[in-house]
Amino acid sequence: MVIKTELCDFSSYRIYPGNGKLFIRRDGKPLWFGSSKAASLTMQNKKPAKLVWTQSWRIRNKKGLTDIVGKKRARKVTKIQRAFVGVDVEELKKRQSQSSAVRAKAQADALKKIKEKKVEAKKNAKKSSKGKNVSAQRNQRDKPQTKSMSESQVRYEQPEETHAMEQEQETQVSYTNLEALLAHGIATADIEKLNAEGFYTVESIAHATIRKLSEVKGISEAKVLKLKEITKSMVPMDFKTAADALVDRSSIVCLTTGAVELDKLLCGGVETGSVTEVFGEFRTGKTQLCHTLCVTCQMSVTNGGAEGKAIYIDTEGTFRPERLKEIAERFGMDPEMVLENVAYARAHNSEHQMELLKMAAAIMAQDRYALIVVDSATALFRTDFSGRGELSERQMQLGQFLRQLTRLAEEFGVAVFITNQVTADPGGMSFAKDSTKAIGGNIIAHASTTRLRLRKGRGENRICTVFDSPTLAEADAQFAVGAKGICDATE
Repeated sequence: MVIKTELCDFSSYRIYPGNGKLFIRRDGKPLWFGSSKAASLTMQNKKPAKLVWTQSWRIRNKKGLTDIVGKKRARKVTKIQRAFVGVDVEELKKRQSQSSAVRAKAQADALKKIKEKKVEAKKNAKKSSKGKNVSAQRNQRDKPQTKSMSESQVRYEQPEETHAMEQEQETQVSYTNLEALLAHGIATADIEKLNAEGFYTVESIAHATIRKLSEVKGISEAKVLKLKEITKSMVPMDFKTAADALVDRSSIVCLTTGAVELDKLLCGGVETGSVTEVFGEFRTGKTQLCHTLCVTCQMSVTNGGAEGKAIYIDTEGTFRPERLKEIAERFGMDPEMVLENVAYARAHNSEHQMELLKMAAAIMAQDRYALIVVDSATALFRTDFSGRGELSERQMQLGQFLRQLTRLAEEFGVAVFITNQVTADPGGMSFAKDSTKAIGGNIIAHASTTRLRLRKGRGENRICTVFDSPTLAEADAQFAVGAKGICDATE
């Protein structure tokens, strides 16, 4: 026989038949109470969880509960013995009788041999690729030249003796990889954590603030202080004389633009180790200048290049690899090799644009690069942040992006070339020749080392003006945008 019982709505105790009180609320819901005391406390809006004698209090304070521990079923583990192939019984007995120290030493020796084989394989692969590049360049150079050679090809022709000497010279790197910290007691796991946040060189650790390094997940404050002490001893950050600074600047290389007058205006070309900004209206040659620099940076130093690769970050979708092939043919270079030496990425928003700089740092830490192109640097910030309400946030994000570019230029010694858009200047004179101004305000003006302004001229000619520079005087120069990139102006 099953007895039907009810539960007290206040104390949660059972109410057996013949006991308790039933109340009907205005909404029609029935309420059962085990005693008049429970009914009275309900009318007073008392909480049952605060009264010791209720079930709610006992459940809340875990009274009277017993831990039920289930029995774990023991799994049957079947051991399968596999035969040793290629090992004698005597050899197995010798190995079983060996001590743990002998086994550990044998294992370490085997790992060492494997690592040495990997290093030798990498060296052989690099030597073979280098030999292929040298032979390809020699074959290209040994081809008979036609009589209708343009002046630009004559100007960039290279003698065989100097070419051979440059191939023998080893390229010097101006940065130190984070693997050098392993000798100072920094673990490999910590280096991987720093790489995940965009730190790939010792210089980047030395130039970063303690607050920035503390934001890296898994790096404690004590470890941050240790990193700063180590990098301070490896990277010179003290005062030095102006004579030493002059010696340091003697290693700066200038990338030719492809036009003689423009190179004269820039005292040799676009300077490495700094940020160069070029701004102007549409169809003034900004993107064509970026394409030309991606090719000329791969030439030898004597021909106006830097013997390095290029990184191209495109924010407007104007990158065309066909143009690189045409420009490479103009300078007598292998078009396929030129395309292989240009790393291209399409940025879709301002956050993705910031992430691409971290990827660029990882790429440059593995190989020799001479140029970073951002075309354009402000287009996505201009669309992602609109109105005066988001102006301060836009300028702050733009400032961080430009600071990262400056850091990459200083650490890796590359030339950073960025393009900028313009807007109409309401405060400018209406009768002035050019009443436009570059967007970005003072943030981009202070971050750029050299600022160049482009204007349209007659026909295919363009006019370049030095707008701001610490070394170049304010002057103008004309150049032309042709079928094979930037070239000399036509009369």
